Amino acid sequence: ILDNDIATIGLSDVCNGRQATSSELTATNPVTIDIVNQGINPATNIPVTLEVDGALIVSETIAGPVAPGDTVNYTFTTTVDLSQPGIYDILAFSAWSPDSSAGNDTAAVGA
Repeated sequence: ILDNDIATIGLSDVCNGRQATSSELTATNPVTIDIVNQGINPATNIPVTLEVDGALIVSETIAGPVAPGDTVNYTFTTTVDLSQPGIYDILAFSAWSPDSSAGNDTAAVGA
């Protein structure tokens, strides 16, 4: 166990539609990043970033504190436009500077 380790464990609220259709995907889809504090210290002011198809959508901060072992499901305030049929590459990651394990900071999904 590390002193400081925020892991991005998933994305949710983004795959509610069917691929290659616009039946359930809209111009204002929310995206939620799921993070867990795997370290032994509480975490505060955790930067999180959202990208779609390689383009930066938004960078925001989870204020915290996030206690050791706790999971946070943070919904970005900016929504994403998934209204056009197709497959979108959605990437979210945390960039907390005290984090000593960067290899678990990113989650990706195709929607």
